[in-house]
Amino acid sequence: MQLQRLFDIPRYQLERYPKSDAIATKENGQWRTYSIQEVLATSERLALGLIALGVKPGDKVAIGSGNRSEWCLVDQAILRIGAVAVPVYPTSSKEDYAYILKHAEVKVCFSANAEIHAKAAQPGGPEHQFTFDAVPGARLWTEVAALAKDTDKPTLKGYEEAVKRSDLATIIYTSGTTGKPKGVMLTHGNVL
Repeated sequence: MQLQRLFDIPRYQLERYPKSDAIATKENGQWRTYSIQEVLATSERLALGLIALGVKPGDKVAIGSGNRSEWCLVDQAILRIGAVAVPVYPTSSKEDYAYILKHAEVKVCFSANAEIHAKAAQPGGPEHQFTFDAVPGARLWTEVAALAKDTDKPTLKGYEEAVKRSDLATIIYTSGTTGKPKGVMLTHGNVL
């Protein structure tokens, strides 16, 4: 298997290094590991859920979070659709969140916790907002996977097959220390 797209990496790992602890995060003081099979299955369910929300190739999906397993799983789901991941620094200001989410035309936003959700869930922001941690009044990220329909699997397969190495994978915004944040556009090939 040749790596052409970022979402090929878990499949490559499954073929060559099928580990029971592909990614791990500390949850409530305990390590929560995901096998490579779980990474693939969870990212598929999330991708199908994003399709159910109306996300299509080229659409932008933001993730405001520090390093954690959920970030990796959602990122893989975004990329499998051919959508574009827009990571946002968890320490960015409310004003920077508003600017980035609007400038990138983000349709769906995932926030790590209540603090980040408060910055992202502003009037005029993305229609669909989800959080990794339970936040009163917010939808939990697992609800996206619950929206998955097996009837959309052919659509997902078609989206995956259409993604090329030269397609946009992510827009990473600068910290904006000398003005408004600027988006750096990276393709799958740029990152690989």
